[in-house]
Amino acid sequence: RPAQSREQPVRQLHLAGGNFNVRRHLSRVDAQKERKMLKTAGLCFAYPSHFHLDGVNLRVREGDRILLRGKNGAGKSTLLRLLGGALSPFEGSVTRSSCTTAAFIGHSPSVYPCLSVRENLEFWNRLENCFHKHKDNTADPGLAEAADMLGLTGSLDEKASSLSRGMLQRLDLSRVLHSKAGLLLLDEPENSIERKYLEAFCREIIKRRHSAVVWASNVLEPDFSPAGFPLFTHLIEIKEKAIGLFTGEIKPLRGDEAC
Repeated sequence: RPAQSREQPVRQLHLAGGNFNVRRHLSRVDAQKERKMLKTAGLCFAYPSHFHLDGVNLRVREGDRILLRGKNGAGKSTLLRLLGGALSPFEGSVTRSSCTTAAFIGHSPSVYPCLSVRENLEFWNRLENCFHKHKDNTADPGLAEAADMLGLTGSLDEKASSLSRGMLQRLDLSRVLHSKAGLLLLDEPENSIERKYLEAFCREIIKRRHSAVVWASNVLEPDFSPAGFPLFTHLIEIKEKAIGLFTGEIKPLRGDEAC
């Protein structure tokens, strides 16, 4: 029996320094079979002038597609870097399950300018195969499919240094789309690309039922629905009186508290 999508009312969590609006968009009802992929406990991070994140507790489960919204400087990028291991917390911890790997898209595309589009994709594919101890380093036909889906087929032999900003972003999306990572950490990936390519990327993300996504954006709406299917299952909206201050606790967005 197909799961039915339903939306629950906004639930406000009143915290020091502001409030979080938390809304759930549930597209699945079989919560007991979900696998926890990541959790944070008392996560804190500070810059020299101010606390940026303070006491963040968050759980991400298999199948979650979380939209993280907030104004510039509210801590979205910092939180993603902490979740991915690019930053170390001052206090608290980030724990990923032993079988969970992460792929990250930041504000600057992770490409090598001296390599062609094809060579960049093949490099990341070989690197991932080494990480997963796969011995087969032959060309993967899935690379061409990911490139074609994002309109890069005619540019496979072009150097990345010659690409426009939008094409570089599509190359980065192709890298993540082909990745075997179970956790996708995406920092405003919608920037600089055409709507049709964004929707193609989103449709593929929706198909990855055994992955989880944390998508930071201050542009996309929670009900963004490429191909008529809701992209996001959860919303965390950070609203603070003082930009750059993130205090209190982000509670699990689902009703079940069990790990």
